[in-house]
Formats: sequence, structure tokens, C-alpha cells
Amino acid sequence: MSVILSRSIASLLLVGFALGAAAEPAKTPEQQLLELDDQQRQMILTGDAAGMRKLAHPNLHINAPTNEVLHREEFLRRLEQRVIAFENHRRVPEQVYITGNVGIVMGREEVLPTATSESAKLFGQRELTRRYTNVYILEDGKWLFLARHANVAAE
Repeated sequence: MSVILSRSIASLLLVGFALGAAAEPAKTPEQQLLELDDQQRQMILTGDAAGMRKLAHPNLHINAPTNEVLHREEFLRRLEQRVIAFENHRRVPEQVYITGNVGIVMGREEVLPTATSESAKLFGQRELTRRYTNVYILEDGKWLFLARHANVAAE
């Protein structure tokens, strides 16, 4: 009797899990891209160069708010050495677009650079409001960080 009861409970649990999974709508590609964009933001905030190395496309280029264009390896080096570093980094995506295998996230962000970062040396250690555009490319079923433009917004 306990074997029959155990099988019945197991069957009910499997049906419950299946119904629960079916009840959750699948995330749209835009929602997935926004989640990835937030992960990218967290990597910058925590200085996760190893995670960023996995996310960064080999052709990554960044038009930085420090008035220079950084290629992938220079960007990763600066992130790893905490030359690019923030005490706080909030991001507010305003638009997300996907065209073919290219995804674009645009919005604003507020950052507080660390005292020794290049942003603090250029703008002072104060909260900065910036405009940003992040570009991702879908290759082999995986989004990769391809390009970025960020600039400090006029006050």
C-alpha cells in the first residue's frame, strides 16, 4: 500500500511541477537581453573580469566616457586592475531592440566612481549621470557583448 501511495504522490508532484512550469510564460528575447544587460552591469560593479571575459565578443569595442575607444583586451585589463571601478552603479534601461542577431539596450545610468578610478580622476569622485548604449550579438545561441557607448550627461 505504501508503494502505491508513494507512486501516487510522486505522480501528483510531477503533474504539479509540469503545470507550474507551464504556467510561467517563457521570457521574451528582449527580457532575456535585459537580464544579460543587468548581469553585465553587475560584472562592472564587482570587477568581475573573468565573467566579462566570457561575455565579451572578440571584437568588443567601447567608446568610453573617458574620451577614448577601448578594445576588448584593454577594457578587460582596466576592469581587472580596477582602473574602471565604481562604488555604485545603477542602470535604467529605456529601450531594447532586437534586429536579427543584434540586440541593443539604451538608457541612463548613475555611477559613483571609486576614488582611484579613471572616471574619478577625470570627473571627480561624485555621482555621474550617463547615457549609454550597449550592443549585443547572438552567435551560436548565445548573446555576446559587442559594443558600448557611454557619455556623461550634461547637468
